[in-house]
Amino acid sequence: MINASVVRFVYQKTGAQLYYIANDDIDRVFDLTFRTEAPDDTGTPHVFEHAILSGSEKYPSAQLYANLRNQTYNTFMNAFTYHRYTSYPVSSMSEAQLLKLADFYTDSCFHPMVMEDESIFRTEAWRYRLNDPDDPLSIEGTVYSEMLGKRSVERTRRTWGRIC
Repeated sequence: MINASVVRFVYQKTGAQLYYIANDDIDRVFDLTFRTEAPDDTGTPHVFEHAILSGSEKYPSAQLYANLRNQTYNTFMNAFTYHRYTSYPVSSMSEAQLLKLADFYTDSCFHPMVMEDESIFRTEAWRYRLNDPDDPLSIEGTVYSEMLGKRSVERTRRTWGRIC
């Protein structure tokens, strides 16, 4: 359908797979995907999806992902967590740029700062905050806020469905 040649490589020691797909599309894509089946519904793979891109051994800046996303010649840069896997795709029409972005993603996935800096996990997951003893206790966190937004959208869809 996409007029492509596909070559599949399997690393015998670990079973890791690499797919090389060649076609005439000028947009080049790199993706790392990992099986991340969760033992419960606490959202740990989703939290780690965010935390993984918050700095690495070679790229120690927690803000680098946002900077790269907004200041490089990429056509797509994101990460996704599903029920059974987490994927880190990036694409660019520049091969040199794609190789640099792939290096960032690879180092982030295999040498993440979150393994050395617990504050990254706390920032991305959820945490309690009490600014003043008289203030109410609040819950904060990147994934927590993202999931609240998702629930709000789902609630809106259900409500809209009942109205229509």
